[in-house]
Amino acid sequence: MTIRIGTRGSDLALWQANWVAGQLGEDIEIVVIETSGDTILDVPLQTVEGSAFFTGEVDRALADGEVDLAVHSMKDMPVSIHDGLAVAAIPERADAGERLLVAPAALDADAQGCLPLVTGARVGTSSPRREAQLRALRPDLVCLPIRGNVPTRVDKLRRGDFDAILLAAAGLDRLDLDVSDLVAVDTDGVVPAPAQGALCVKARPGDSALRALCEARLHDADAAEAAHAERTVLLAAGGGCNLPVGAHARRSDDGGWSARICAWDETAQDSGATATEAVEAAWARVSRAGQTVALAGSGEGPSKVAERLEALGAEVVHERVLAFEDLEDGDEAPPGTVDWVCVTSRQAAARMALPAPATRVAAVGPSTAAALAERGIQVAFTGAGGGAADLARQLPLGHAGATVLFPCAERHRPDLPLILEEERGAHVVVQPLYRTVPASGAALSSGPVHARIWLSPSAVQAAGHLDDGAPAYCLGAATKTALEAAGIPATLGLPPANGDSK
Repeated sequence: MTIRIGTRGSDLALWQANWVAGQLGEDIEIVVIETSGDTILDVPLQTVEGSAFFTGEVDRALADGEVDLAVHSMKDMPVSIHDGLAVAAIPERADAGERLLVAPAALDADAQGCLPLVTGARVGTSSPRREAQLRALRPDLVCLPIRGNVPTRVDKLRRGDFDAILLAAAGLDRLDLDVSDLVAVDTDGVVPAPAQGALCVKARPGDSALRALCEARLHDADAAEAAHAERTVLLAAGGGCNLPVGAHARRSDDGGWSARICAWDETAQDSGATATEAVEAAWARVSRAGQTVALAGSGEGPSKVAERLEALGAEVVHERVLAFEDLEDGDEAPPGTVDWVCVTSRQAAARMALPAPATRVAAVGPSTAAALAERGIQVAFTGAGGGAADLARQLPLGHAGATVLFPCAERHRPDLPLILEEERGAHVVVQPLYRTVPASGAALSSGPVHARIWLSPSAVQAAGHLDDGAPAYCLGAATKTALEAAGIPATLGLPPANGDSK
């Protein structure tokens, strides 16, 4: 009997399928199946609605009887694998770590920390997890989106699109790529994706003989325990691989387990008798479970801050202390040709004039892109959510001297126009559309909160006099200055976790 193995068609996926075939030692046919992740190449996948981009089509072929086994990189699988199919085996795990490939000219062996890169180096990654950790380790680095399989990414590094790229060590090792012209650095400081380096072989539940064969010739109990435990972090955070969370569990010298997890820019580690106990203990060190956190601002969601706190278990209360007022004639289109419209807020997305057909529109992140889509405005480029400065650096201008329209608030941060003009040679037309004003009847939460995050100086000016004594936090220096001027002691950053990170 021939066993048909379904897989993606990338070099790495084919290597994995052929490796599984070799371990089984049976008559095998490799069946290549194109996935949605292979066809969406122009935008980061975290900006696209959906999941299972690299696994869904292969699993459907397995369920429909077109193949007998499916082989996946386990880190690509959706959070829930209870899809009517069975996990037949998780083989011995490859190197779970991260590897930084550096163009020689961008190497700085004297740089602080685990990233030996020159100041301001351009690092290619489309992983929110990697980007969050890179920013925490080296705030000076410029993170740029990159798509494509492993050889394609390496080629982009070689031709100068980036100064460095961050990849899974397992993929590089399995493909045995010649990267001798580049500098390879194992980066223990970056926590890998849950189940990184592990494979998952799936079968139909009723194929008991085939499942038994896979378990006997492929399955590794330690790899399975670690991978399943690490993936509980995704369940705890209520999301999938697009959330900036990572986890790595490993056997300790005493026979127990140690685990290291990251959530956004926070990292923690702990130990336990089992991999699950170790991961749960580490997760508890960054958890906000049981906390009630108020966000003082416009009272509108979603927001990145709310998303992060809720993923970490907090109850978020939105306090409406600000409102928005349209500016007269603010939405009139400027004269002349515009190459790009850069939109950095949902408020601007709701108020801007519909662009001319040939004009490309860029959104600062997924929530702004969604607001534009609600108006039927097609988005040509979506930033990874790193803010206006990142959008300015990432925007594919196309040519020197491009004209960029910036619809914005009357009082706006200067980052985007400054970077586009001074660093990239663009011409920016600033178009104020609205102003921020105190909300009518502004009030803070009527119930007790563990902490309050003030979202802007305007929010402080509108409602700082209503301060109820809750510990105050903020995300920017300007907001901290406004709080101090109002007599409110404030801390930069988010409220602390329930446990101490270490």
